[in-house]
Amino acid sequence: DQVIQPLVRAGVEIVTLEDGARYTRDRLNTDPTALLTLVLKVQAAADYARKLSRYATDARARNRAAIRAGEAACTGWTPSWIVWDEEAGAFVLTPYATTIRRLIELSWGHGAQVVCRMLNAEGHPSPTGGAWSQIGVRSILQHPALHGARRTAEAGYEQQLRAWQKQRDRLRAANPDAVVPAKPQPVYVETPGAFPALLSQDDHLALLATAR
Repeated sequence: DQVIQPLVRAGVEIVTLEDGARYTRDRLNTDPTALLTLVLKVQAAADYARKLSRYATDARARNRAAIRAGEAACTGWTPSWIVWDEEAGAFVLTPYATTIRRLIELSWGHGAQVVCRMLNAEGHPSPTGGAWSQIGVRSILQHPALHGARRTAEAGYEQQLRAWQKQRDRLRAANPDAVVPAKPQPVYVETPGAFPALLSQDDHLALLATAR
């Protein structure tokens, strides 16, 4: 009543991608089983989406627990200078770490603008393979993996975000000009020793304090 019927009355044709079936206003008005079939398909899709959401939430929780326990998790995601070595069973530095070490070295005495200009002049590619930018330099400098830590979001943020989205939609449906509460922000924690470090945490903090 709240979703399908208003769309149909407005003349919207609904197509289910699973089987390519088309549901128009004329068909739904003349075929008594069409609406029931469409509703059942929508409900099945919603159930599947909820299962995927639970699976993703549970997987993230397992990854967070593994990371904090010092175990390998999400080995496909690592910063550009670190990779998972199957034979060694550990994260190791890649040859690209030479570029990151040079970035660190230059950043002790120069600002981001000078650092990216010098890296480009010396032929060091950025992580994407192109030229360096000030934003790229600063993002590397702020990465906790420089001192070997891995940052993960605390559990529960996904649920907080979904609750906020529902509240926002409810408020705007009642009043388009309604004041919406601030979007919740994730809280991150760092697990030390997850990666091979390029400098100590104290040196990293000192570098960030002097970076421009």
